[in-house]
Amino acid sequence: MFYSIEQDTIYYIALTRWVPPLITILVGGLFASILFPRWQENYARNKAREQRKLEIYEEVARWTYRYGVFWDRLITISRLEKSKAGGLEDAEMERKKQFVEDRNEARLQLSDALCRAELYFSDETLRAVQRFRKWDEGLSKLYLNQLPSKEKFDEEIRIITRFLSRELIK
Repeated sequence: MFYSIEQDTIYYIALTRWVPPLITILVGGLFASILFPRWQENYARNKAREQRKLEIYEEVARWTYRYGVFWDRLITISRLEKSKAGGLEDAEMERKKQFVEDRNEARLQLSDALCRAELYFSDETLRAVQRFRKWDEGLSKLYLNQLPSKEKFDEEIRIITRFLSRELIK
């Protein structure tokens, strides 16, 4: 095709010197204006999602710890109340009421954080969260002497945090 065109003609010069850079510019322009922004948008969306997962994980970790601490304090003071013949003194009773409020607040905040986790994490983690919620609901129906040990409570918490952290590592 190029052999039949004279080398000194404008057609030959255009086809051999101007068209290849023009094609390169067009393809590069397509890449730069359409494809690259899409890739960049997907990357930014995924990065924001991973950042949100990390924030949720930190929130769940914070509230599970607080919930466990207040739960343990409430059990300890309730056992003290049971062991005292006259019951708790006024200051101890106020402390117990504060432990109840603190535990309830931590439980509520943990529940909210777990709701957010259900939006961002996998189905496997969702099942673990639902299992924990069911287990935790069962605790509210038990008497003091029926409650599981602190170690059992901590193990249930570790299961949730393990599921969440495993997804962050992926």
